[in-house]
Amino acid sequence: MTKTASMPFVTPTTFSALLSPMDDRSVVLEDGSDIAFRLVQRGGAVTGGPLAGTTMVEWGLHEIAPTYGEGLGVLVIEHTSGDKAYLKFEWIGRGVTNPEGTIYPVMYGTWTAIGGSGRFANIMGAGTVAIDMPSEDSRDWQFAGSLSL
Repeated sequence: MTKTASMPFVTPTTFSALLSPMDDRSVVLEDGSDIAFRLVQRGGAVTGGPLAGTTMVEWGLHEIAPTYGEGLGVLVIEHTSGDKAYLKFEWIGRGVTNPEGTIYPVMYGTWTAIGGSGRFANIMGAGTVAIDMPSEDSRDWQFAGSLSL
């Protein structure tokens, strides 16, 4: 029997990142719709999985309305060595009414590894992401999926 080469880290994997604001540019439509388009930059530390100990910066374009939201962009993951990985993301959100009648945002989506440098040069993977709002400004990204480095 021949031996096959093993992957350094293979599926399934989970990891998370609590991202806080770094920069935000918004335009709110003045037509009574309360729709806003936001260019956001948020950053924070990655915990869990093969990317633990790195930092993540979100570069996103979001459309936010009173009962829905949608966003897309890239997540830049940087190791202390300067090596970087790039994940493309898309999410949608909907307002869900809780028993008290308050609308609560539920955000979920997908991510795909699209490239990297150094230790992340061979990164491949994809999965899902759920995004929670622990505060008005911060976002808790919870990733699940398959990832190889």
